[in-house]
Amino acid sequence: MTALTLFLAKLIGATLIVIGLALALRDKRQMLEMVDHIMRDPGVIFIAGAIRLIGGLAIVIGHEDWSNSLAVIVSLFGWIMLLSGLTLLFTPPQKLVALYESMGFERHYASYAGGPILVGLALVIAASFG
Repeated sequence: MTALTLFLAKLIGATLIVIGLALALRDKRQMLEMVDHIMRDPGVIFIAGAIRLIGGLAIVIGHEDWSNSLAVIVSLFGWIMLLSGLTLLFTPPQKLVALYESMGFERHYASYAGGPILVGLALVIAASFG
């Protein structure tokens, strides 16, 4: 495994853990209101799309490694970031709101908090022992 793969896996994993913990430990009602507000603000969505695009491009351009399972996960994460950034930048805001509403964020809040924590832990552990 390359040093870059290990670094990116730890970086992505740690980021997912922190975001998941922020969702899990903060007041659920406040978090739901914040996310609802963000999803309905085209300016914030545009900035989030640009940030995802930059992060995704950085991984896709800098990490051309598909040689093992951890490298594949890191590369796929980069492609997902890139494609989600493009989606946020080019999808009409009303369609993004409809997509957000269909995701059941409030109903599945625990999964949206716990999922990133579990994936993040798996990445950090795999990179630490890789």
